[in-house]
Amino acid sequence: MRTRLADIYRPHFARRAICVHGNAVTRTGAFRNVFPTRNGCTARLLAWVIGLCTILPVYAQDTEEPAPVLPDLTPQVVEIRTGLDISLPSLQRQPLIGFNPPPRVASVPADRRPYAEVYKQESADLPDSPLAALDPDPIASLSSGAPGRGMAEAAAGRYLGRLIRLRTELPLSRNAAFHARVDYAGSEGHSPADIPENISASFNTFEALVGLQQKTGPVSFGLDLDGLVHARRMYGAVPGARHISGLRTTPLRTGQGGGGAIWIKTNAAARVDFHARARYGAHSWETNANLRESETDSDTFTRNESVWVLESELALPVTSGSELAGDVRYTQLGFDTEEINSVSMLDIGAGTRIRSGPRLQAMGGIRFLTFTESDSTSSTWIAPDIHLDFRLLPGLQFYARNDARAEHRSTASMYRENPFLVDRPIVQPTVYTLDMRIGGRMQVNVVGIDVYGGYANAPNFRYFEAARIGESRGYAQGMIAARYAEATIAYAGGDLSVHLPAGLSIAAGITFRNGKLKEDDTDIPYFGPVTGRGGLSWSFRNGRGFLQTTLDYEGARHITAGGIQKLDGYFDVDASALYPITQRIGVLLRLDNIVAGSAARWEHYDRTPFAISLGARTQW
Repeated sequence: MRTRLADIYRPHFARRAICVHGNAVTRTGAFRNVFPTRNGCTARLLAWVIGLCTILPVYAQDTEEPAPVLPDLTPQVVEIRTGLDISLPSLQRQPLIGFNPPPRVASVPADRRPYAEVYKQESADLPDSPLAALDPDPIASLSSGAPGRGMAEAAAGRYLGRLIRLRTELPLSRNAAFHARVDYAGSEGHSPADIPENISASFNTFEALVGLQQKTGPVSFGLDLDGLVHARRMYGAVPGARHISGLRTTPLRTGQGGGGAIWIKTNAAARVDFHARARYGAHSWETNANLRESETDSDTFTRNESVWVLESELALPVTSGSELAGDVRYTQLGFDTEEINSVSMLDIGAGTRIRSGPRLQAMGGIRFLTFTESDSTSSTWIAPDIHLDFRLLPGLQFYARNDARAEHRSTASMYRENPFLVDRPIVQPTVYTLDMRIGGRMQVNVVGIDVYGGYANAPNFRYFEAARIGESRGYAQGMIAARYAEATIAYAGGDLSVHLPAGLSIAAGITFRNGKLKEDDTDIPYFGPVTGRGGLSWSFRNGRGFLQTTLDYEGARHITAGGIQKLDGYFDVDASALYPITQRIGVLLRLDNIVAGSAARWEHYDRTPFAISLGARTQW
């Protein structure tokens, strides 16, 4: 390229050089005289410049360095003056079918026929499930290795009232645990108006139970030991005029005793439901009624008692939805008295339970009831035992049942119910051969209603009555006797419960009853025609705190059979509250007998006036 361009333009450069340099050598003077002919030279010079401008780009392109292959990674400063708009590719899918809202007017095919058969298969027609029932954690979920759990509280208040309660469960291993229960209540008591000033209605009651339980395979078994110590001032007992010199006014009654029990039962995973328990106990009761200078036999006011209790229950599935069930309870009492040295009570029942679908449950059987006194006098009854439950709607249920039963007792259990009995009360079972009850339950959201009515016939009914002076061993008042006779009871009532989501629960109930002693057609003593009950409970702080109120009412009642003297109705209202301070400790407040007044549950024994107690509770 360079040789060709030189050959082309060499004559022009030579002539231009001669013209310029030759004239410059030979001539001098002004610049306008350099060229002899100005226009011709100017035209040739312009053509030469244009040609030079045309050749230089071609030469530059031919001599330019090649561009680098790698990109320039030198950081650059970029200024963005507008918004960033990112456009992503979109996917085009087919629309989904079947998720559109239903039409306002359903389109029903003209040939559609409604399904008139049972929609769900009855549970009785289903085959037995091969899966075993879930077995809960052994020993009340204590096998997780966590420390034991329990509750303890103590309180003290007016009249030097005191209260101690303890409940605890401690795991010993994965399948073994220890449990304990302690209850103590005491008070120096108030001073009633009709007794000497130095005598008060004092009492002390202590009861405790400790036990061990062990789970082995499908069964659990355990051992329990219990004991009690009682002391109560009989502040309403006054001796008669003929015995005032030999008997104390307002004597003190004490009692102590204990016992042990062994038991065994099947766990939830077992197909057969079985439970058996055997217990033996011995108790001694004494009233210091005799004065020191009296020659009266001190054994008159004592009662020593031994108790054997054997009980068992069995439920054996036969087919899906039905099972055979039976139970037996035997009680043997021994006394150290010549009049009655023993009492035995036996209650045996057997029947079949049937479940026909989710609506109907039925149980039919027969019960054998008997008791014997001193191996000579005995009484026996046979009665039907029937239960029917029919669920008409999910929230509506009707039931009818005849609950034949025998209520076994001991001297200790009777003193718990009525601590002012004579020193040697008669102990027999209360036997119901007929207790027919019909009612219905309804549940509407948080409101539950139970309405019922019934009729009961008890050929051996236990009732209380003011003791005669011979039964009380010389006391004219303040002693109550236990008697037994045939009685009939007609009753009707209802219960209402409301459980609100905020932790507030309300319950109330009332029962109207008419109890008659069949032989004399007289009202049953100490058997009020109207009873009422109620309660209000509110829990807060995730259940760690609570406010609770209980209410009990019983109408006016006779104190003797066929008598005209009545006790006024009494109304008992108690309240308690627990306010948590920490996770485990709370302050306890108790209000007892808020509206006690002068009404008495038992004749000559006015209830303790209003009392307030303050204490603490801890949980773990």
